[in-house]
Amino acid sequence: MAPEPRVSDDGAPLRRSSAALARLRRLSRRRDVRREESLLLVDGPVLLADAVETGAAVVEVFVEEDSVLTAEVPAGVPVRTVASGELAKVLDVVTPRGVVAVVRRPQHTLAEVLARAVDTERPVVVLVGIQDPGNAGTLVRVAEASDAAGVVLTDGSVDVWSPKAVRASAGSALRVPVVVDVPCAEVLGAAADRGLPTVGTVPVVGEAPESTDLAGAFVLLLGNEAHGLPEEAVASVGRLVSIPMSGAVESVNAGVAGAVLLFEAARQRRAGTGERSAGGGGS
Repeated sequence: MAPEPRVSDDGAPLRRSSAALARLRRLSRRRDVRREESLLLVDGPVLLADAVETGAAVVEVFVEEDSVLTAEVPAGVPVRTVASGELAKVLDVVTPRGVVAVVRRPQHTLAEVLARAVDTERPVVVLVGIQDPGNAGTLVRVAEASDAAGVVLTDGSVDVWSPKAVRASAGSALRVPVVVDVPCAEVLGAAADRGLPTVGTVPVVGEAPESTDLAGAFVLLLGNEAHGLPEEAVASVGRLVSIPMSGAVESVNAGVAGAVLLFEAARQRRAGTGERSAGGGGS
């Protein structure tokens, strides 16, 4: 059972002027504060339940007085009652869901994610300068759904630990190994040291996804929504891939492009497994 909500020291539900909600506002709206304290916010009872299920360290929970806390909160975690409507004034999300939790950020390294790719023969997704939190969160979600080994965000990318990105990931950010603030050149160098092939997305001149070998471990670079991959990255990757499109459409959303390529990679892995199984049954 979840513990009974705890009110502020003066016996009243917390309001925006309280020190606790002022700190919550800073965590919600300021990337530097989240980075310095290695914290993130999960918005809503579903994401809170996901955080608890993954074993994430929940620091404290805030519940509006007219909301129901359905997630089971670990023993000893403070649960604070907030006056109705106050979370919308402090959180950097549209339509807060009445429950928000402060959670310690999962910690992973580039070396760990690349090793996982090699060991599992799965791709690593690298977001190069992605700026939209919805795209970043969606791509983390797609990475989990397509069984990728992990996600890396280069320096200059949006904060994947912002409330909007965490919400867009639908909890995947707490389950998929995610590494942030790594220079693109460092990612490419580490991939080369590991012997991992690199694939970069470009609007035209690249191979079609179905014509590219995506069945094993590789590093997939997805570029900025407006400008794509930087020229130095395009010149450095081993292969370029483009999604064939009809009509006057020149490009698609970064989340869509990543989904097309990652699910094509998953399809090729399944097809390869089937072929090896069929071959293994012969004389």
